[in-house]
Amino acid sequence: MLYAEVEAVAKNGGARYSVSDIGPKDFANGMNYLGQNLTETLFTCIHELPMPLRTPEMLLRSIETLLTNLLHQRFNTPNDPHKILDSLCEHIHMGLNDLSTRS
Repeated sequence: MLYAEVEAVAKNGGARYSVSDIGPKDFANGMNYLGQNLTETLFTCIHELPMPLRTPEMLLRSIETLLTNLLHQRFNTPNDPHKILDSLCEHIHMGLNDLSTRS
């Protein structure tokens, strides 16, 4: 299901954010701009893999690898990457709840 969502957003162009429209304190649009570009890149890369590897499982494992590396490399010191991950999960749950109330 997640794979289908990512594919649909990428194919339809998703919400378009232009970096020129993002102000220095516009956190929400900055975050959405980065998310959009990460999604498009992930979608493009997964379609470059051999067909048997283009699965929802591969999509999820690649996101896990990305997050693991980011947490270890960028948030290991002075922060506890496990606390950062807990906060990330809370925000993802809030985002999913928000999306489910919209549909």
